[in-house]
Parts: sequence; C-alpha cells; structure tokens
Amino acid sequence: MLPDRRADRQAALRSGLAAEGLDALLVTHLPNVRYLTGFTGSAALLVIHAEATVLITDFRYAVQAPAEAAEFMPGEVAQALLGMDACHPGDVVVVVSGSRSGVAGYTDSVRVLRIE
Repeated sequence: MLPDRRADRQAALRSGLAAEGLDALLVTHLPNVRYLTGFTGSAALLVIHAEATVLITDFRYAVQAPAEAAEFMPGEVAQALLGMDACHPGDVVVVVSGSRSGVAGYTDSVRVLRIE
C-alpha cells in the first residue's frame, strides 16, 4: 500500500501560496481535488487556506465525502450538504453557479455567504 501523501501535497501548496503572498486557493479541477484530498466524487470544490483545507460538495456525496475526506470537512460544511435549513448562525456556505455563455463557454460565479 502506498503512503498517504495528501498532507505533504497540501503543505507544499501552502508553501507556494505563502511565497506568492496569497491567502487561499480555490481548486475546481476534479483531478486536482482528488490529488489533494482523495475525494473521488464528480462534483466538488476545495478551498486551501494557510489554516485549513475545506472540501465542499453537494448532498449527493453526504456519505461518500466524509468517508473519503472527513478531515477536510468542518462541521459547518457538512451541515451545508444537508441544505441551508441545517446551517446555523456563523456558518460559512460557498455557493457556486454555472451558466453557458455562448462561444466563451462556461462561466462560474462563486459567492461566500456567512449565515447570520
């Protein structure tokens, strides 16, 4: 069995972010999400910050995501998988919407909401 190198990969990425003076990185390409977390689902975002790595996915992966990458799913994000009504004041939710925009292809909009 191969050693788990996810922590090493994330540490290297954090070093690169710090060297560039960046606070965080939003990873949207699924092969990169899998490389960094081990999550194999078909829909996910990954936020890598100096303090934490957070895997964000939808309700279809409410069982799979914690099984494959529980250490990257804080409680508030896991609650968001169940729907907005399961969130509590102070929770952070990332909302991603995509749309087809003609020749330019797909455009994505990312919003971070704090539940008040």
